Amino acid sequence: MPAYFSMKFVCEKKCIYPKLVQDFYTALIGNGFRFAGGYWGYDMDTPEEIIAWNQAKLEADYVPEPSEPYFNGYKQMLFEYGGFSEVRGFWLNRREDAYFEFHVILPEDELICWHKSGPEYDAKKVDRLVLLGEKMWQFPCVCLIQTELELSDPSPSLEEICDGAEPGAEPFAILPEAAWNVWNEKNASEEKYVCRRTDRGGVIIKLRGVEKAMEGNKELQDKIIALIEEILAVPAGTITEDTLIEDVEEWDSLMHVTIIGELEERLGVKIPLEDAIELTGMRELLQKAGCL
Repeated sequence: MPAYFSMKFVCEKKCIYPKLVQDFYTALIGNGFRFAGGYWGYDMDTPEEIIAWNQAKLEADYVPEPSEPYFNGYKQMLFEYGGFSEVRGFWLNRREDAYFEFHVILPEDELICWHKSGPEYDAKKVDRLVLLGEKMWQFPCVCLIQTELELSDPSPSLEEICDGAEPGAEPFAILPEAAWNVWNEKNASEEKYVCRRTDRGGVIIKLRGVEKAMEGNKELQDKIIALIEEILAVPAGTITEDTLIEDVEEWDSLMHVTIIGELEERLGVKIPLEDAIELTGMRELLQKAGCL
């Protein structure tokens, strides 16, 4: 078995409601995941069967005992996502905690290369995962997102982060701004992380080395923005990294098709049709182009 990279979505138990698991999976599907099957004995289960099973387990605050057979536990799902050869999702619960978690795991060696000096991350793939995290941060019960490698120390709880523990950010994390501010006061974080604020009171922190690896894409980003402004015939400066397609009157469906075609023809930027259809703004477009 390969070593796995993990992305952990920490959720508050007090927010559990009857359709939580269904809504969480729907949010994943809306962000590019495709159901590929059950896993580990549940290969023939439908998504609906797995969702109903896991919902009932969460509502019962179920935690498997060491002596129990594996088939009593939470059922895992296999997904297609981001071109990774394997993507799995599963729930994890600890009865004594106020939180439960959903883990997305994928092969570590498809995200990083190991050198004597440490890991070198694929910046394009990392930013795709950051975008996923930022979208899933909108899910109401998610209160912390951490990432870790297989041999990393276990990620701390939200309370432990506020007490000064290092967030699980290998290579990024999303945490409440209040928790970040408390942690930031106790640690010299400016040398290690690049951070920016996002919606719902969150802060995205990313290892500075990963951020630097992406600086070489700034020139391409500027060319993409300039080309789109040319096609739309709008003044320079109209389109920015944060522009939403729905906010630009000139950017209708016909123009969208033209933009996607011209990006490939003139800049060599190819965005698959299934991804192009789902684009809602420049940040996603630039991420698909490998600029962010």
